[in-house]
Amino acid sequence: MQRWKIILKKVLLITASVVGIGAFVVLVTSAVQKQQTLVCSGVDVRIDYESGLSFLSEKEVVDNIQRVCSDSVKHLKKAAINLKTLEAEVALMPFVDSAELFFNQAQQLQVRIKQKRPILRIINSDGVGYYLTDKNQTMPLCSTFTARVPLALGKVYLNESVYRDSIIQQGLFGLATAIQKDSFLNAFIDQIVIDENGEAEL
Repeated sequence: MQRWKIILKKVLLITASVVGIGAFVVLVTSAVQKQQTLVCSGVDVRIDYESGLSFLSEKEVVDNIQRVCSDSVKHLKKAAINLKTLEAEVALMPFVDSAELFFNQAQQLQVRIKQKRPILRIINSDGVGYYLTDKNQTMPLCSTFTARVPLALGKVYLNESVYRDSIIQQGLFGLATAIQKDSFLNAFIDQIVIDENGEAEL
């Protein structure tokens, strides 16, 4: 009799475990299916304007997302929105340093953007202007916003010697970084002129 009780207890335990696992699978499957049918309720773009930079607008970001999706993001099913692809495309925008995209509990697409930070504006020998960022990257000028950083002029980029040009740019990056970190220099130096020999005059 005792033996039958033990066997029955084991059978009931196994049955309960199977039922529990089955219920869990059903719940997970149901949740996944529900997520697939949910639609995007809108887009909330937040750019780090508190940094003092305004290179891009929220509208430009939304327009870029709409272009990638080939449709209005709002009311698209979440399953049709590839966050990794969108994040990569937004990060490729010329003024974007990093981008993070995710959905909140209200199914609203959240877009968080950090802008590139210029430390020097350059006008090269060909009259072409661009920025040098704090990561030593070149960045185009913006038609609607100008960063308050020193200006470099003169024989900056001649398209004659890649080696010479890279040396000059590396030197400018080091110089601009030092100026930015020094409050005295940062307050008084607003222009750098590069001469024929690649030397800088402040």
